[in-house]
Amino acid sequence: MKKNNTNVLILSTVHISEEAKAWIDAAKEKRFAVAVYDKSKAIMGWFIEIPSDYDVILNKESFPSAILDIISYAAAGGYKWAMLDHAGHRITNLPVYE
Repeated sequence: MKKNNTNVLILSTVHISEEAKAWIDAAKEKRFAVAVYDKSKAIMGWFIEIPSDYDVILNKESFPSAILDIISYAAAGGYKWAMLDHAGHRITNLPVYE
């Protein structure tokens, strides 16, 4: 996938499992090492910050596999953020949960 000029990986919410959605809801209430924000109340989606030291953080916290896959994919592509959007791109290298 080609990187856009805002350094945000835009991908579909089909890459988020039910377990990951529950984790995201909990992450908004707690302070996890990865920032998670609601995209909008009207549009289902989230922003996930991709930390520069993600490999260290991933060893310290328990993440659902869908979140780990997204963080790893985004970090490998040099992205600073992942935006999950219902109309976002399906990534062939990531699992799909429907």
